[in-house]
Amino acid sequence: MKKIGLLLLATFMIVAFGFSNERIESHEGENTVRATLTDGVLTIRGNGAMEEMQGRIIEDNGHDEIVFYPWHNQNEIITKIIIENGVTTIGQHAFTDFTALNSVIIPSSVIEIGWNAFSGCKALESINIPEGVLYIYGGAFANSGLTKVSIPSSVEMIASGGYTEGSGAFNSCLNLTSIEVSSHNANYVSIDGVLFYRENTSLLLMQYPSGKRDEIYTAPDGVVTIAFSAFKDNSHIVSAHLPRSLNVIGSLAFADCQSLTSISFGGDIAHTGIDAFESTNLTKLMIGSDPEYQGEDKGTYLLIDGDWVKQD
Repeated sequence: MKKIGLLLLATFMIVAFGFSNERIESHEGENTVRATLTDGVLTIRGNGAMEEMQGRIIEDNGHDEIVFYPWHNQNEIITKIIIENGVTTIGQHAFTDFTALNSVIIPSSVIEIGWNAFSGCKALESINIPEGVLYIYGGAFANSGLTKVSIPSSVEMIASGGYTEGSGAFNSCLNLTSIEVSSHNANYVSIDGVLFYRENTSLLLMQYPSGKRDEIYTAPDGVVTIAFSAFKDNSHIVSAHLPRSLNVIGSLAFADCQSLTSISFGGDIAHTGIDAFESTNLTKLMIGSDPEYQGEDKGTYLLIDGDWVKQD
């Protein structure tokens, strides 16, 4: 194990200096995953998991060595990635900031797409997530060029992110206008292109696409939580109407929604996380828009000289 990273780095140095059709191998227990780079196309084949390598530190002869994926320095050259059947995971940070990447083929053998696997891939406008994928980790496609995405029925977990966990799987995709979900998925649902996690009759609003162009959004009844960074970086939304069922607004939920000026709550104000409305232009709040809500705080509030002032 101690020698794996050094062998990979040595092999990669050959590829990095202009040779193509070189084979790069990674061995992890019974797993053998190898890669071939030819004319900007990276083909990954083998059996088992892609070894977690990016930024990993290994010890060799008393010295620490930082290990990166063998194709790490080819991020501006690789335009297409073909992952062949048999590979079961896409490692964390495997293709982060591959700025020229515009095509990815993922086989049905893949069950896991790792942290930040395709984050920052600005030229990647579409992706086919196949049936068989179970887990999509934080930042997997964050800040990428995706315009729409479809979640298959097999997916059991999509990371919503957090201050310690990092971005949600689809955060800050500025061109993403819609997230669709298979009607056979037991865990997730799409309503008007917005991604929700469902538990019985309750809904967690996971991701409002950053490129969705609606100026007014009304969240459905039953939403109890808005996830970390759920609306972040959407520059189109002007007004959001939130149901009385809402209990929690996650940190950074509406951060950098620079067109946002108005929020209405069906009931009282939900518990609000850190910087939930950071860098917005929020100047108007309505509390108790649900006619059945009769709390003392019911009414319309305007932001005047830094204070929220209730209007008569």
